[in-house]
Amino acid sequence: MLTHALLALSKYHPVVIEGMGNYDPRAAATVASNVHSQLQRHWSEQDSHADDTRPKLIITQGDPLSERGVSAITPVVAKLLGAERGLVCLDPEIASYHAPNADRDNVILEMQYSELVAVLEREKGKGIVRHLETAVDQSLKEKNARRTYLGKPPLKDYFRDFALLQEVSLPSVRVMMYIPPSDHLTPTNHLGYQGSLSTDLRRYHCCSHSAGY
Repeated sequence: MLTHALLALSKYHPVVIEGMGNYDPRAAATVASNVHSQLQRHWSEQDSHADDTRPKLIITQGDPLSERGVSAITPVVAKLLGAERGLVCLDPEIASYHAPNADRDNVILEMQYSELVAVLEREKGKGIVRHLETAVDQSLKEKNARRTYLGKPPLKDYFRDFALLQEVSLPSVRVMMYIPPSDHLTPTNHLGYQGSLSTDLRRYHCCSHSAGY
């Protein structure tokens, strides 16, 4: 069963923003301004965007508030867009610390990882999340192999949980923005990590962020 938050998401045009944490050395205000400019340029180049009158909703993934990184950047982008924010967090049985530490300023919708998994499996079939898990595991295996070669320790176990949160968030949010069905569909906009695993979605429904984020 879809929750109230998931059903409400279809009333918005979601903008998924991902990126580095508080180890990002760049000034948050500068990055946010660049991201905002690129979003505006991206939308101006899409004829379909003019027909989508839904308010924007900035979707973030539970980073605690800090002076730098994605948690500092997204509130500024939301302010520049005049938008409110939505929040996606890991379930407490996966990471009990994640949701309590998330920044909730200007957040009007909150969803859990398991809810997004249910959306994907309902729309795309039971095997879709297993496919993402396999891809994440392979990616982490390759990263750890490189780290071993460089004499570094393997990544912590929690990297897998947060990688899956990232990979599930984009396609599930895109599914939910189409409920209820309509004749005109507008793609989700996404600004995030290069080398992510939801390749097809990011290839066709992302705007470049190389200069800004």
